[in-house]
Amino acid sequence: MSDDAGVTEESRKQWHPVLVDGLRYLLKDTLRIEPEHAVSALPTRIDVLVMTPEPAAEFAPPYNLLSPRTLMELVSPGEWATWRHLRKLYVDGVLYTLDQDIKKMSEIGLWMLASRMSSEFLELVREELGSLEVVGPGLYRAFFCGSQVVLVHLHELPVSIAAIPLLMVYRGPREEEIAKFVIEQGQSYRLFSEQVFSFHPHAVKEVMAMLGMTPEAFRRLANAKDIIDLFGPRIVIEEMGEEKLISAIGEEKFIQTIGEDRLRELLDKMAKAREATPPDRP
Repeated sequence: MSDDAGVTEESRKQWHPVLVDGLRYLLKDTLRIEPEHAVSALPTRIDVLVMTPEPAAEFAPPYNLLSPRTLMELVSPGEWATWRHLRKLYVDGVLYTLDQDIKKMSEIGLWMLASRMSSEFLELVREELGSLEVVGPGLYRAFFCGSQVVLVHLHELPVSIAAIPLLMVYRGPREEEIAKFVIEQGQSYRLFSEQVFSFHPHAVKEVMAMLGMTPEAFRRLANAKDIIDLFGPRIVIEEMGEEKLISAIGEEKFIQTIGEDRLRELLDKMAKAREATPPDRP
C-alpha cells in the first residue's frame, strides 16, 4: 500500500510555515523568526520563536505585546484550545529558559494562537494564573512565573493588515470575511493573496461568486495550479478556447495523446449523433 493512502490534499497543508512566512513578510527585518525551535535535548519543539531586537511598544497591535523573546504555539487550525495546549506552553517556556540559561522568566513571552477558545477554557486560565486581562478584541493577557502569557483568540481578533499573518491560520466561520479582506487588498500584499487562495480556497470561491468576480481577476495574484485546483481543469479550456488550446499543444501531439484509434471512435460517434439529430425547421 502506498504511504500516501488516506492522505488528503487538506492534510498535506503545512500551517506553521504560513504563519512564519506571513510574519516575516509583514514585519520584514524588525523581527528574527525561527520556526520549530528545539527547547531541550528531548524531542520538544516550539512552533515559532520570535526575537524582538527593538522595543515591542513600537510595533502595531498585537505585536506590541511581544516580549524580547516570544515562544508561539499554534493550536491546529479550527480546533479548540485545551488545558493540554496551555500546559505545553508553560513547559516549553521553562525548558527554553533552561536551554538558553535565562534566569528570569520575565525575559520571555508565551503566545498561544487558536481558532477557538471556550469560556470554560478562559475561566481555567483565570483560575490557574490568578487573573486574565482583556487587552483588546481577541487578546487576553496573564502571567506565568513572571512570563507574559498572551492568548490570541483568532475567532475574535479584528481583521486588519497587521492581523492577517495570524488570521491566515484561522479555520472557521470567519474565513470568508478574511478572504474578502485579502481580496480587496489586491496586489498590495501579494503573499497574503497567494496564501488565502491556497489555504482557504472554498472561502475565496464563495467571496468571488458573491462579488461577481472571475478567476481572471486573480490571475496575477494566485498560482495557476491553485486556480486549476479550485475551479477544475475545465477553466483552462474556457479561458483559452478549444482551438487555441489544441494549437498550443500542437495538433500532432494532441492526436498522439488521444490515440488515433480513439480519435476515429470519437469522430464516428459524433457523425452518428449528427445523423440522428433531426434538422431544424425553417
